[in-house]
Amino acid sequence: MNYINKIIYYTKNFYIKRQNSCLVLFYHRVNDLDLDPQLLSISPKKFEDEVKYLKNNFNIISFSEMIQYLQNNELPKMSAVITFDDGYADNYYIAKEILSKYNAPATFFVTSGMIDSEREFWWDELENIFLIDFEIYKPLEIFIDNVKYYWDIKNKYDAVVVYQNLIKLLHYTNKFQINKTMKYLFDWSGKKRIQRFTHKTLTKEELKNLASEKLFEVGSHTVNHCCLAFESDEEQYFEMTESKKNLENIIGREITSISYPFGNITDINNKTIKIVKEIGYKSATAIINSLVFKNTNLYLIPKILSRNDNIDDLHNKIQSLKNPIDILDKINQKVFRDKLKATF
Repeated sequence: MNYINKIIYYTKNFYIKRQNSCLVLFYHRVNDLDLDPQLLSISPKKFEDEVKYLKNNFNIISFSEMIQYLQNNELPKMSAVITFDDGYADNYYIAKEILSKYNAPATFFVTSGMIDSEREFWWDELENIFLIDFEIYKPLEIFIDNVKYYWDIKNKYDAVVVYQNLIKLLHYTNKFQINKTMKYLFDWSGKKRIQRFTHKTLTKEELKNLASEKLFEVGSHTVNHCCLAFESDEEQYFEMTESKKNLENIIGREITSISYPFGNITDINNKTIKIVKEIGYKSATAIINSLVFKNTNLYLIPKILSRNDNIDDLHNKIQSLKNPIDILDKINQKVFRDKLKATF
């Protein structure tokens, strides 16, 4: 780090130390994958480097501890929270070991419908169909939400384009359409619906063992990892209620927090937070480019995604969030009030 960078670093850290705030980082997977088109995985080496970085620069607290502080309208200085979304098995076999090594608490938001599953998340299934050993060079005609889509797949490049298009289309639709589409695509491709060892999700036993350790907490990520904004009120209620019940039955403890699937503000609607509160969740987290401040809304806890970056990238990303006052948070809250009037 050169002299100028050191000045910038210590100046920014001086400001953040004056500001009681919390950094919430979230991950999906810790694994070395040959193919990771959605950039969901971080290598074990880089994840360990990041945990060490957080231990050296922050006070790592659990998600529930952070919520308790917020409920009392306070936050400790230089605090950080580590979370995971989805519920991949490598969270248990790789991430857990690294977190335990550094005595770092973490919360795992688990998609309950994928526990003990013999299939993969739909985005991994699309990867399997279109990006792995793909030699299905033929037209694809498919209806999604009553709109016809047609692609003439002639080579691997075309297959990648179709994959990218389907990722976007299925993100912004409901779970019934996703299931219908995936069934059609497996029939069309002739491939079997399997679960690759590298893409396994947690079993009940693994989840129970994970939750039994004092360092770790479990939260909800719905039943089917659907985009809640495209589900009816009844389906949103089902997704968040059943996930809570299912997870509580497995781990034997109350589930009090939820991570919105996909996580952007456009992935929920003006009924989502109201339903979350009615069900009895005490907090929820979403992808928002901000730190958590003591006046942050408990049902819109900001978190930022850490991808397979190096420490300098992570450091710069965190530094960009460090604000000596909570102007950014207030701006965010105003945007959310406009978008979610019924929930405030």
